[in-house]
Formats: sequence, structure tokens, C-alpha cells
Amino acid sequence: AEEMKVRSIKFTMTDLATRLGVSKRLLYEHFSSKDELIGAIVDACLEDAYQNTLRILNDPERPVSEKLEAFLIPRQSVLLLEGQIAEDIKRFLPGEWEKFGRFAEEKWEMLEGLLKEGIEKGELRPVCLPIVEKMIYGSKKEMVDRQFLSEHNLSLKDTCRYIADVLMYGMIARNQ
Repeated sequence: AEEMKVRSIKFTMTDLATRLGVSKRLLYEHFSSKDELIGAIVDACLEDAYQNTLRILNDPERPVSEKLEAFLIPRQSVLLLEGQIAEDIKRFLPGEWEKFGRFAEEKWEMLEGLLKEGIEKGELRPVCLPIVEKMIYGSKKEMVDRQFLSEHNLSLKDTCRYIADVLMYGMIARNQ
């Protein structure tokens, strides 16, 4: 993962072996190819995000509003796969990229359940959930544009925090 932060997915197994201080042969004993290694990193990042999502949802001490906010802001492990890394995975490893789509679908189902719970408890006002889904994933999809983030000096995490804030609290001043 650290090597990917430096070189995206364009690192070589030799680069990685040097970084780790091991032989390239040792790497190939665990992974048959660089693509398999990248797949294992993607899987680990998504599994971490999934487990975190379950922890958020199953925390009986958190109100729905806190769960929602935590749900909308991605974990550091998923943020590893942003920017150039995400673009390269999407372009060169479409099978790995598809995992993100499946994860987003699973995460939406969990989020939808949380939103319904919040509406039923009266913690959230009734809203059209299909529109909320499009708003969340549409805005996040647009915000991963590296050029946009760079031009506005934003990190992906900060951008997701802003999106969560507007989705949860709207644009009307809170004292109104």
C-alpha cells in the first residue's frame, strides 16, 4: 500500500521487494502476480471499510445522526485508493474496480436501512430515499476528480465531510 502511494499501481515487484527488504522470490511465493497483490490490497481496504460500517451500524450508543455522519465519511483505508491509484485501477484493472461498485451497492443497502430507522424513530425527516442515494453517490463520484480536488486544495476526506454536512444539515444557516 505504501508503494502504491508513491508510484500508484505502476510499481514493480522489484520496487516492492526493495522497500520491504526481501527477495522478489519471496513476494512471488505469496502472490503469483502484481495484479493479485493489488487485488489483495483492494480486498483488505474494502473489508476494513465494511467492518467499520458494521461497527457504526451496530453501535447502540450512537444516535442515528452520528451513525449517518460516520457512514458518509470514508475510512483512511479506502482513501488509500483515491486519486491516481483509483484512476489506474479503473483503467488497468477493471475487475478490481468492479469490487468498488459491489461495495457501494452493499453499503447503500445498509445506509438505506439506517435512514429508514432514523425516519421511523423521528430522528430524520421523511425523504425520497432513491434521490438521497443518487445525491450521495453522484456527488462522491464527481468529487473524486483529482483536478477538482487539486484546484480547490481539498482532500477527498474533506470533500466527503463537506458533502455529508450539506446532505445532513442543508444550506440554511443553522440559526434560522
